[in-house]
Amino acid sequence: MLRKNKIIRKREEFGHSLGWATPKKDKNLIKNQCTNVLLKHIKIYLHNCSLVGCKYLAEPRRPWTERIFWIIVHVISIYLLGHTVYTIYGQYLQSPIVTTLDTHYYPSYNLQFPGVAVCSINRISREAATRLARNIFVANKSKIKEETILDMIWSLGDVYSTVYDVASEPVDIDKLLRKYYGGPYDMSSIMKDLTPRCEDIFVSCKFDSRSQDCSEIFDFLETQDGFCCTFNYIRNRNYKRSSEANKPDKIHHINSLGAAGGLSVILKPLLRDYFFPILPLQGWKVTIFNPNDYPDNTSGGVTDVLISPLMEAFLQMDAIFFHSTDGIRNFPIRKRKCVFDDETDVYRGYTYSDCIVNCRVKDIWKTCGCRPFFYPESTIKGTSRICDMTDIECLHKNKAKWWSPLPNELKAGANITESFVCDECYPTCNDVRYQVSTSCLQLKTGLYHVADRFNFTVEDESIVHVYFTKYGTLKLKQDLAYYWYELLSNIGGICGVFIGFSLISVPEIIYFLILPLLNCRGRAPNGHRMNPAKNEPATVHALYWNELQPRSQNRKGRRRRVGQRRGIRRIRQIHR
Repeated sequence: MLRKNKIIRKREEFGHSLGWATPKKDKNLIKNQCTNVLLKHIKIYLHNCSLVGCKYLAEPRRPWTERIFWIIVHVISIYLLGHTVYTIYGQYLQSPIVTTLDTHYYPSYNLQFPGVAVCSINRISREAATRLARNIFVANKSKIKEETILDMIWSLGDVYSTVYDVASEPVDIDKLLRKYYGGPYDMSSIMKDLTPRCEDIFVSCKFDSRSQDCSEIFDFLETQDGFCCTFNYIRNRNYKRSSEANKPDKIHHINSLGAAGGLSVILKPLLRDYFFPILPLQGWKVTIFNPNDYPDNTSGGVTDVLISPLMEAFLQMDAIFFHSTDGIRNFPIRKRKCVFDDETDVYRGYTYSDCIVNCRVKDIWKTCGCRPFFYPESTIKGTSRICDMTDIECLHKNKAKWWSPLPNELKAGANITESFVCDECYPTCNDVRYQVSTSCLQLKTGLYHVADRFNFTVEDESIVHVYFTKYGTLKLKQDLAYYWYELLSNIGGICGVFIGFSLISVPEIIYFLILPLLNCRGRAPNGHRMNPAKNEPATVHALYWNELQPRSQNRKGRRRRVGQRRGIRRIRQIHR
């Protein structure tokens, strides 16, 4: 009967109810147990870890003053350690690449012989100019006299005025040339025909202690000074990207030492043929440059030497080889500040000089709509038009600007209005720079005879020797400041000095501190793993109506029921 008062409700178990149904005391109990487990394992860790001084913090009989002292020591050590590691790593990120001296004796025979360009100071041959004036006059394209036509041809030298300050009176030769050629004319072809020829300049040539045919070892190609006689210049004429341009060219290396083992040439000044000199002197300009580069003064890799008639010049060469390891390739170009020759393609590979020249040609094209005949074509399509006499004014106006390039490393804080910016130009990661030491002797007219050199009669000729005197050259290496294992070793050494930290400390921390915490989260207060859906007690129990009454009424009810039971037992005994 009493069970009729029982109210049966659906059993709700932990795991099937909402989170608020979990008893708060169980949560606190689990939290306290995890805290106790953590403190216990911290104490065990301090007793057993390899860090210096940690055991003094956990020894039971240590006074609090000593423990506080060791805590202060560890806090200061950890702070200094963190500051030192942060400083070292910050310096590594700021300058991850360093340049060091690799050796003083890198074999010279591994290097290429430098490129040599011989340019006559006279840029227009009088004989060639006279021949062109006669042809124009004979063609009867104009009623102008031959002498006047010759004077007009002299003004063609203004195309060199974009390089040198040579003033001339403006004349109208453009119309004359258009009439003669029947339309637009090829300025490059005209200037090539007017330039003194190599076969007229060279008397004799020697290389590597052997006599050579000058026409075979010298080519008539464009340089910054126009058409010149070039030796060991591997670039093709127009820098075009064709299958022909990509074929390997013959390149000379350093095989012998001394003046007899280098390049020696006898030069004839052709003084009677002078018509348009670019400098107020007579002779030649000899340019030494990297054979892979377009010879351009603004790139910094070119050395010019002026040679006068009746002079024997000794150009003693030395080289600096700059090498970069493949380890720096993973860094961006703006960080390592150099470009490998296979990373980009300006003409035939990448060189710093070619990049500056290409940048200048693009700026000239953007400003004047043409390019000077002595520059290679730009990488921009459709920029093949060569400047003619109608473009001279534009070229003169911007001459100073184009002689002041601003590569990437010099752009910040510079006067950009008077320069042109070349953001994409960085130095080459692997490069050779040639240094020249010059000494000269005055020649006298008459017989010249030196063993292993030349034997001829001197009139007004000059002799130039380009050679190396030692096999060992300077080699600079650009490499990572620290490889990963070196950086790890440095940081590990610093950690060991301050607190005795090493790699073994990492698994100690994981074993003593992290794993116990992970295990603690999944255990009940009795140490067994909890299965919330099966082992948790019910959160709602069975209730009886009489349990809802006050305690006083419950006591009276119990007494009444006890009396009733006793009366019932007595009645049963009487009936028996």
